[in-house]
Amino acid sequence: PEYRGNGYLATLDPPLISPQAAARLAAWPTEPGRLAVVFTNRPSRRPSGPGGTPEAEIGLERLGLTSLPYVAMSHLDWLAGQRGLDEQSLIKPSPVHVLAALRRALGDSLVESLEAAGRLGLDHVDDGGWAPLHGSHTTVFEDSFRGLRSARAAQAALEGITVHMTLDLRGVTTLPAKRAALEAAG
Repeated sequence: PEYRGNGYLATLDPPLISPQAAARLAAWPTEPGRLAVVFTNRPSRRPSGPGGTPEAEIGLERLGLTSLPYVAMSHLDWLAGQRGLDEQSLIKPSPVHVLAALRRALGDSLVESLEAAGRLGLDHVDDGGWAPLHGSHTTVFEDSFRGLRSARAAQAALEGITVHMTLDLRGVTTLPAKRAALEAAG
C-alpha cells in the first residue's frame, strides 16, 4: 500500500556523525588535491530508467552530504544487469564497489565510473583513467567489514595495473560486536 509522509529513514534513523563532522566532510573536497565520495550498500535510484528505492539519497540528505558523489547498491545492481551477473554480486565486498567510488571521486559520471570499475575489477583492463590515484593516500571510513574488504580488494586491483595508493582504513561503530568485526577486517 501507498505510504504517505516521511518514512523512518528521513525522520527517525539517527545519524551517527554530528552536523559539524558532516559539514567538515562536505567541505573536504573544496580544498585542492582533496576528493571525497560515499559508497553504500543502501538501495538508491537506478542510474538510468525508472526504479530504485532512494534510501541512499535520503540518508545523504539527512546527513547534509548531498554535495558528495556516491555509489550505492542499485547502481551496482544496474551494472550487474548490464553484464549478465546476479544482482548484489558487485556490492561490498566486491572491489567493483570501491573502484566505482574512486572514479566518482575523480569526477567521472556515474555510468562512466561503473563501467570503468567493471572493466578493471572484472576484466582486469586498465582504461587509463586510474593514473591520478597513483601515489594517493586514501582514507576509508566504514561501518562494515564488507566495505573494508572491498577497499582492500580495490587496492589490490589497482596494484595489478601499477597504480599504488596508500590505504588507511577506519572502522566506525558504536557497537562492541561490530567493532570486533571491523578490527578483524583490518
